[in-house]
Amino acid sequence: MSASTINNNKPKRKRWIIISIIILLFSIGYFGRYYFIAAYMTFIPVHLDKGDKLYAADDCISHDLDINIYKIIRPMTLAEIERLNIDSSKKSDLMKKFNPSAPLKIINTGDAIIIKRLLKYKTAYIGDYVKRMSIKGEPYFYAIKPVVQMIDKVINPDKIPNNYVITDSCYYIHTYNTTKAQTSIF
Repeated sequence: MSASTINNNKPKRKRWIIISIIILLFSIGYFGRYYFIAAYMTFIPVHLDKGDKLYAADDCISHDLDINIYKIIRPMTLAEIERLNIDSSKKSDLMKKFNPSAPLKIINTGDAIIIKRLLKYKTAYIGDYVKRMSIKGEPYFYAIKPVVQMIDKVINPDKIPNNYVITDSCYYIHTYNTTKAQTSIF
């Protein structure tokens, strides 16, 4: 091989590497924006005031993705275990398992906000904002007062462990399933 042939291959190879990098960056930018938006909405929620209206996100409506509803559970206190109407042997088992530092957990209620109902009523309104909740290792959740007509049972609910109770009467949904404005679809 001559020196001129080797020199001609280097610019072609360099050009292909640059083109490949540009295509890769473009692909990441184009397809990755959805992941960036989801991550942003999950970990940096929008500021809301109590009573603000929440609407289903455009992606949920356009892809017919029902919005799951959750409850937050916490460990029982010793006083709550004492008040239970169960056998003393079961009470003593619960007291042995008592862990005041056990973390909050989130469970699926089996209910969901049904997108087909939103389409039927021609609105994306799903409920009123109550508060924001964060659980270690989980994305943010919004506590909402939902529009009852939009909810239906879709799966069997998660079981509550023996030593846990539901924290409050709020219903929780993922922040990335919501928006502050009515969607342009309606």
